[in-house]
Amino acid sequence: MGAAIAVLSWPAADPTQGPTFWWRTVGAPNGVFLILLGIARVGYEAQWYRAHHWNAHRQKWLRQRVREAQRPLQVLGAGYCLPLQGHADLVSALSMGKTLIDSRAPRCGGALVAHNRFDEESCSTMPCEEPVSGDVDPDAPAEQEMEAVATIVLKMVEALNPLCAGLHLLSQYGQAYAPVVRVLARPELATDRVRHVQDALRRIGLPNLVCEAVTASDALMVADAWLDLRECRPLLVIAAEWHDADPPVNSAEACVAVLLNPGCFVLPDLIKVVGVLHRPLAGEASELGERLANAIHWGKAVPAALARAWISAPESDMALLAALNAADLPHLGELGAQRHPDRIIGDAGAVNAWLSVAAAIESRETGSHLILDRAQAAVLHVLAPLHEQSEHQPAGADYRARYV
Repeated sequence: MGAAIAVLSWPAADPTQGPTFWWRTVGAPNGVFLILLGIARVGYEAQWYRAHHWNAHRQKWLRQRVREAQRPLQVLGAGYCLPLQGHADLVSALSMGKTLIDSRAPRCGGALVAHNRFDEESCSTMPCEEPVSGDVDPDAPAEQEMEAVATIVLKMVEALNPLCAGLHLLSQYGQAYAPVVRVLARPELATDRVRHVQDALRRIGLPNLVCEAVTASDALMVADAWLDLRECRPLLVIAAEWHDADPPVNSAEACVAVLLNPGCFVLPDLIKVVGVLHRPLAGEASELGERLANAIHWGKAVPAALARAWISAPESDMALLAALNAADLPHLGELGAQRHPDRIIGDAGAVNAWLSVAAAIESRETGSHLILDRAQAAVLHVLAPLHEQSEHQPAGADYRARYV
């Protein structure tokens, strides 16, 4: 267009030759075109480099977020107390496959309800731990002072017994390194449950641990909140269910305690890592398939490597099967690959999820396990006995020494 305009506007009297003619017809139009093309190209390159560097920054940010999401908690031990009706342990009761739920009267009330409870009454009498102050006549016959103790406290003590040695070792370095206790409880029972836990800790010689109540519906998400806090101290999760009157149908009484460690410090030699719990996820039941896929991703697991699923209170078996298929876990839809503690023991509410963790640890089935509680999911890796000393647990070092 520039050449045509230059030719048409060229004076008729001037010869169509020479440097001026060729400059106007060829040089100037092409020069203007190259300048405009360069301006457009510079703008395009600027946008490309901006998108390229933004994508690189976003990928780096995503890798950091995924790495943070995949950071696990070490499982240092688990204990429980259940009405097993004569079974030796939880795993043997689950392997039998026979429900322990039976129609029986609650402690307060006469109507029969299908549930599973302890045979003890609400309150027990036992010798007082502390001597009575005051002057004591040495010639007087010794009389043992008795005190009334809530039976749920004694059940908590029984659940804490397997963790007692580890808790004492982790508490010997002061409050800055001592475990923190989270008590799962319904809002109306939070104060009583915290008091019961404090009493149980006092009875095993750990009266100074910090205890806080969290909502019972949080269940597995207590681990998620602890990871978000970036705490270095161990975490002791305690959940208990007790029904004196009006127990829900198919419910159960239970108590479970799980000791977790973020892995920021070297552990004492006597404490072993028995499993690794990855970040749990929670959401709507309609998104269960996507949540299972994300839980597997956060758990650094291969879907085919998940050999066992511990499932509590699913919305429906059909919805569960569809979610497993959507998450590329069709093999976990088989009955032989599933364990349903709530169908054998009874629905223990907030205890269910952590009871599944304790059962998976007790089963000694090494490998990846899927923990599924209602709309919450997490991956638990159970470690082999010979490899309990993981890379996060160097031997022979002080617990307070931060590993590199």
